[in-house]
Amino acid sequence: MELSLSQNRSMSKFLFRDSTRLLLTTALILGSCFTLAKSVLADSTPPNTPITNTAIGTFEGTTSGTTGSVTSNTVTISVLEVAGITATSSGNQEASLAVTNAGTYQGIAGINTGDVVYFDFTVTNVGNDPTAFFIPGTATISGGTFENIQIIAVDPDGSGIATSTTLAVTVPAGTGGDTIALLGATNGYIPVNGTVTVRVAVKVTETIVGNAIAVTLGDTSTSLGSQNQPYIANGTNDLYTVDLANNTVNPYPVATFPSVSQVVETDGNPTNGDVTNNRQEASATQSVNLAATPVIFGYKSVTLTTDADTNNSVTPNDTLTWRITYANTGTVDVTNFQIADVLPANVTLFGSLAAANITVNAAQASATPSPNTSYTGIAGNENLFVSTITLKAGGVINVDIPVKVNAAVPNGTVLSNQPTASSNVLPIAGVKTDNIDGTNNALPLSIPAPTGSITQTQTAAIEPTTATVLGTIVATPKLVLVKRITAINDVAIAGFVNDGVASSADDEANWPTPLDTYLRGAVDVPNVKPSDRLEYTIYFLVIGNTNVTNVTICDLVPAQTTYVDQAYNVIGGGSNLGVAFANSNTALPSAPTNYLTGLFDSDRANFYPANVLPPNNCTKPSGGSLSSSDNTDGIVVVSIVTSPTILPFATSPGTPSSSYGFVRFQVKVK
Repeated sequence: MELSLSQNRSMSKFLFRDSTRLLLTTALILGSCFTLAKSVLADSTPPNTPITNTAIGTFEGTTSGTTGSVTSNTVTISVLEVAGITATSSGNQEASLAVTNAGTYQGIAGINTGDVVYFDFTVTNVGNDPTAFFIPGTATISGGTFENIQIIAVDPDGSGIATSTTLAVTVPAGTGGDTIALLGATNGYIPVNGTVTVRVAVKVTETIVGNAIAVTLGDTSTSLGSQNQPYIANGTNDLYTVDLANNTVNPYPVATFPSVSQVVETDGNPTNGDVTNNRQEASATQSVNLAATPVIFGYKSVTLTTDADTNNSVTPNDTLTWRITYANTGTVDVTNFQIADVLPANVTLFGSLAAANITVNAAQASATPSPNTSYTGIAGNENLFVSTITLKAGGVINVDIPVKVNAAVPNGTVLSNQPTASSNVLPIAGVKTDNIDGTNNALPLSIPAPTGSITQTQTAAIEPTTATVLGTIVATPKLVLVKRITAINDVAIAGFVNDGVASSADDEANWPTPLDTYLRGAVDVPNVKPSDRLEYTIYFLVIGNTNVTNVTICDLVPAQTTYVDQAYNVIGGGSNLGVAFANSNTALPSAPTNYLTGLFDSDRANFYPANVLPPNNCTKPSGGSLSSSDNTDGIVVVSIVTSPTILPFATSPGTPSSSYGFVRFQVKVK
């Protein structure tokens, strides 16, 4: 085609002897032997593309006005096949917490010693012909050790959008492999401008904060980080082009991949690269600096602070003080710091946590934590501070927790406790305390060893702090009852309400938790109307240090109400089901395990109508058995267990599950 004058024109004027003026104009003529899907490639002209050029001249006589034109011969250029490769850094990131072989601080606190870090590189075909790449099976690493190399993405047009394919193909360690062998005929075929993303996984061994962990993919002899160099064998780290077999079919049809280069593999070899295989190589380097790692130590001691029976041993009703100490011996502050401590079974918190229970050293003075005054030491309410704080570099925090050993704890019971500190820059499992006693005199940051603390058996492991209950304990069976109104007209009453009486039955430490589930109900319900149905629930728990048997619960129907003998027919699937019962050997019951009749039949519940003599084991609070005259409105009697069946005593909240249960029935307001 003839180009416009604006594209390519040259003019020359010549004066001949015959006074004829000649005007000569030239134009560039270009042609191609085939049509490309993309008329102009972004970076290079496809191989074997012919480029032709012809000049055209025009002239005019100076006197006659005659004009003419003349055409030169055509010259042709043919573009050769050229291999090309570049490698560029695509950034780095710490591997996820799920990665194997990672250290304690994986996924937190920046890049630390022991972390596994991913270094990504983008390898691009910058030649003018499709190619494969040889991906090495190792890399040059400083400050870390090699884990593996993976191909994680292939993008045949290099745009990183529609055509990119996400992969996770591990390159054979040491030997490496080309993309066709590793990825198959489609993904391994890299069109012009196409890219492959390679990930080098490194385990950090560097220990000096601020030093670099560096990775180089490829090994160009001119200098690390050089691009598109003729291949020179340097060992197993080389990254280079691999010419495809002649006439290899392009797997990316333009109809499906319109943005992908449609240059097809050309017969013959690239004209550049090494003499033997016409390969080009590249390399790229990137690095990340080692971050400072938080260094936290935790300790716990226990001291006998009130010896109730003066026998110089830990016995029931004695008071112990657990001291928790955490020290930041590192160089960086620890943010969002919290201590959680679930107290051991068989002890009860002796007073609320207060500011006086917390002490800090000078380094921590500007960030003294506020105590969680509602702390109970029960799972679900185990945080010692009202909110998280920053534990300063060099800071020390002490928390004293006084507890009372419960009554009737069996002889030989081991009280064991081990708090955990947590933070967003500490390991997910947190940092647990190690046991210490008065013999420890080399603790960091001048932490004082507690005077008079109970001797601990110490090993190289991080272990709980313990105290053993000694002395002869008399077997004392004990049953406690808590009564609540749990529904009105079958609408359940949610939540737990304490009766407000100090050391009453609902304060017992071994009730199952959460109390909102296992001691649900109200103590006082105002605004009840005539004909309303009230549901009473009597919760029972064995808390002594021995099992019990022949347990019976008797409940007189209140005046101005009548017993509802069919309260649970619908949900119980029977008739005359006026009593619900719960007790289980396998799981804590939050719903009834049985529905019983009030009839005098084979089940464990009976309803004695008004003025009928109750059984002898139904007694008055003041003592003595109930009489028929005491039974003015009826009485519900439930035999929980009879000998030889037993109810076991609770050793911790809700454990065993059969130590706990409830009886439930309904009355109607007259």
